[in-house]
Formats: sequence, C-alpha cells, structure tokens
Amino acid sequence: MTPSSRCALAAAIGLGCLAVTVPAHADDVRFGPHDVSTVFFISKSDDKNRVDYGIRLDGDCVPIGNSAVFGYWREFESTPVVLSNLSFLDKIPYGFKDQGLVSRTATGADYFVRLKQFDRTIAIGTKKEADGTCSATARAKIGTTGIAQLVSVFAKLSGPFSVYYIDIHGKDFATGAPIRSATRTGWLNSVGSRTTPCPIRTRLVRCATVASQISGAPMCENSSRK
Repeated sequence: MTPSSRCALAAAIGLGCLAVTVPAHADDVRFGPHDVSTVFFISKSDDKNRVDYGIRLDGDCVPIGNSAVFGYWREFESTPVVLSNLSFLDKIPYGFKDQGLVSRTATGADYFVRLKQFDRTIAIGTKKEADGTCSATARAKIGTTGIAQLVSVFAKLSGPFSVYYIDIHGKDFATGAPIRSATRTGWLNSVGSRTTPCPIRTRLVRCATVASQISGAPMCENSSRK
C-alpha cells in the first residue's frame, strides 16, 4: 500500500495526513490455529484496501489475554493479497482505547473492545462450533435497530482530508437481514480534523450493559469463521 493510500484511510477515520509515514512490514501477520482472522473491518472508497480486526483464541475459543483483538492491513490492491501489521502511526486512528474479557461462557466468552476513534463499545461473542472451530461475532448499536451484528464500517471520501459520509453495515440478529446506517462525518471521533454534526449520536454503551444485552442473544448463523 502506498503512503498516500494509507493517508486517505487515516483521514477517513479522523487522523488526517501526516508528513512522515512509518511503513508496516508486509506479510508479518500470523494467525494461531484457533484465531478468527476477521471479526469486522473498516474500508473506504478510494481503493479496495481495508483494516481488518481479528481475535486470538485458545483451544476453548476463549480470548487470549486482554489484548486479544488486533488490527492489520488487508491489501487487496496487491497481487497476491498482502497482510501487514499496523504501523505506529496507523495505531492512532485504528488502535485501541481499551479491551478485555467480560466473562467466560459454556462454549466461549464475551469480550469488549473500544477503538480510539470509535464512539461506541463493541462487544464480541466467541463460540466453539459443533465442528470444533471457533467463531466470533461483533455486536454494536447500529441506527435505530439497537444491538446488532457489526460487520463493517465504510467511509465515503470527499477528498484527501475529508469524509462525505460513513456507512455502518450489520445484520439483525432476529431476522438475519442486512442493516445499513449511513451518517455524516462525526460518527467517528475526530483527531485534529473538522467534522460535521452527527445525525445519529448515541452515548457510549457501557461494557456491562452490552454484556447483559447480548448474553442471551442468539449467535448469528453467519458469524465470522476463521
């Protein structure tokens, strides 16, 4: 991925373009035997590259430690596709404010993540499937639906330093129907950049609240698999 391409996605999340880019090392992303490589991802309109978020799991499909979720570049513009770790600067817009284990369940665990530039808590439920593989499903508040599966966030860029709108994509747990919530910029927190007011502004959902809301929710049949 070129510096300008990394810069564009950084601008989409709210960092803006920095004069110096610290390159990531290509092909240095490794997955364990029980990890889920993509739980949700962030993409943008200027190319096919995106930032994926995976989770490291043990043999019981329980997150390993309190830094189990990790972000990395999935560069579809390269042939073959290149996976590379986030650089030091990349971690400013795409890094974590907080994350940790909420509780273990009979078949996995409940985990939470707060991204630095994301205005709400993301809950992740992990589960051991009947075939022994691990699955992980991200949950967050999406539009007026309430808590739903979070699949991805898409940023429509209006220039190298600005975002026209943000699309949040998810699935309804009850019906499996896709959910799309489009907002103007400002849904993501800004770091040194100007954004417009957000039409859908929700308070941060506390980890305990999310855990109580999702603990009895059915796992989505289309949850991410490794």
